[in-house]
Amino acid sequence: MDSRRVGGWCADIAEELNRFFQNGETPTPSVIGPECLKGLTGRIVVAHGGYNIVANYFAKIVADFPYEVILQTIDSEQVSGEYGMRGTEVAKDTGESHPSFIAFKGTSTNEKLNFWGDGKLYFLWDGTPQYFDHLDYLSFAQNSGRVI
Repeated sequence: MDSRRVGGWCADIAEELNRFFQNGETPTPSVIGPECLKGLTGRIVVAHGGYNIVANYFAKIVADFPYEVILQTIDSEQVSGEYGMRGTEVAKDTGESHPSFIAFKGTSTNEKLNFWGDGKLYFLWDGTPQYFDHLDYLSFAQNSGRVI
């Protein structure tokens, strides 16, 4: 096999992966084999964050590898509260295309599985509505029982 052919093959794979991660519209690349579409694939994860606000970030696991997963961001839907500023929300997979990214698997001190990617720490979502507050971070401590 000549190196030019191998180089072309690698360039094609790189281009396919790049399209998949950047726009989310490309189907799962063939290089991500069926064995990676088992395990945690399809599960929803959530991360919490925000600067002077409480925000939730939902994503779906689209491929599961031994040390990392591929996450695709998904939308959320407000289930309580008013005017979209404070309340609770749940994940809502509308099927729309969103960018994907790699998140590395880890465990927290309580042995909970977590995923670090896109600058956020994600955990498996248990399906319960998640509190959000776009007005004031301190109310999160009051509503969640967490100490700041």
